[in-house]
Amino acid sequence: MITRFERHYDNIGEVIAAQHVNELQDVININEQNILLLKDVDFENYALWVLEHSPEYKRLWVDTFGDTSRIDSSKSLGVIFMPQERLARVRQDQVYGELYSVEYVDAEVPISQVLLLATISRPVTDDHVIFEINVNGAGWQPIERGVPFTPTVPGDRFQLRAKMTRSSDYGPSLYRWALLWG
Repeated sequence: MITRFERHYDNIGEVIAAQHVNELQDVININEQNILLLKDVDFENYALWVLEHSPEYKRLWVDTFGDTSRIDSSKSLGVIFMPQERLARVRQDQVYGELYSVEYVDAEVPISQVLLLATISRPVTDDHVIFEINVNGAGWQPIERGVPFTPTVPGDRFQLRAKMTRSSDYGPSLYRWALLWG
């Protein structure tokens, strides 16, 4: 929707109705949604670039939080999922939360080396996010973003967990995450 405004040289006698404000807000909301979608596309393109240029990785799993299909809601606690903002964060009434991905199974390519990519926001330095991976139910192991990791037990399935601690009103937020393996 393109909104056309008439040029104004003075505001004398001009009446601004709620309809005018609503139209402006609609345009702002559409632009914000488009920006979030473009950030998701950029993240996915980067993950695909890493997959293409890293021969040790054969598969890619991505969640941009557009819906809850890749979130294990039964295990996740203290976390609120916000699909419009395309993020997950600790609930306002909680200081700590855990977000679990659904378990992903790949019988063709063994999970012997992984790389985690994630976009987070931490408004205050005391806010933090710890990522962990569980391969074949062998227990949770800490994993760092952007650092190649070799699980203690290779397997055919994985699950991710993000442990988030909040010390401010706004953070931390997890916007998207991806796992490459091979």
